[in-house]
Amino acid sequence: MHIKRHLNRASLVFLAVVSVWLVLMFISPMMIPPGTVDHLDGAANHVDYPELWKTLPPVVGQVYLFGDLNCHQKWYRSFYINGNQMPVCARDTGMFLGMALGAALMATAEVTGDIYANGLAILPGRMRLKMERWPGRKTSAILLFILSLLPMGADGFLQALTTYESNNTVRLITGMLGGFAIAVGLAAMLEALFRYPSAPPPPHRTERG
Repeated sequence: MHIKRHLNRASLVFLAVVSVWLVLMFISPMMIPPGTVDHLDGAANHVDYPELWKTLPPVVGQVYLFGDLNCHQKWYRSFYINGNQMPVCARDTGMFLGMALGAALMATAEVTGDIYANGLAILPGRMRLKMERWPGRKTSAILLFILSLLPMGADGFLQALTTYESNNTVRLITGMLGGFAIAVGLAAMLEALFRYPSAPPPPHRTERG
């Protein structure tokens, strides 16, 4: 039986915002001469280079300013495009890519007014059904969220607390996992809050049904 699916509006808006930011992140280094933004070494949650951003084209300057405010922008933990650092570090780049993927999947998922059910909505049907039975819908959704964030947290805290130094590939991958989990969790809440289902709430399913 063919089931007509509708796009989830809250997740679509979320996806649109993240996608615009991603495009700006990747094109901004290409809109300025090579070497314009290089060897940055700041701190997160603080604007370290306000004067530099004023010298850039307005849109590019605002993109880098937003990155400066939210990211340390350490050059050795960042990717380069056109000889310029990207506006955020490798881990944050991964997070935004993961958020876009998570939002895209949630935009077409079968959601309801239940946050935890929405958090499992991107899983294959049989797997979702088994996890809802044990260890339970709420527990499964929370566990998956935590497990997806653990690699990013472990990699970051090990760097901060020990002599271990990660690499940009690991930062990118762990950031993608974390960003994916954050996007799915946020979209699950938004869809439940605004109740924009892609289809009528499904009936209680059984193994045979």
